[in-house]
Amino acid sequence: MRFANSAKGLTFAFLLTTQVMAVTRLKRKSRKDRSKSNVRKITLKNQNFKPVIRRVDIEKVKEEFKAKAG
Repeated sequence: MRFANSAKGLTFAFLLTTQVMAVTRLKRKSRKDRSKSNVRKITLKNQNFKPVIRRVDIEKVKEEFKAKAG
């Protein structure tokens, strides 16, 4: 590409070669960083998960089995 030797031409050429590439790269990088952090959050949430402990009456369960069997 050839640009006229004017201030506008040089500025335009500079913007084409530097700024556009950097912006697209930064957008892609921010998407990657965001997805990495989301995955990390989910894995930490899964690691810290504690199931709800239910209290079970063992004697009652035994009686139910005896009633079904007999």
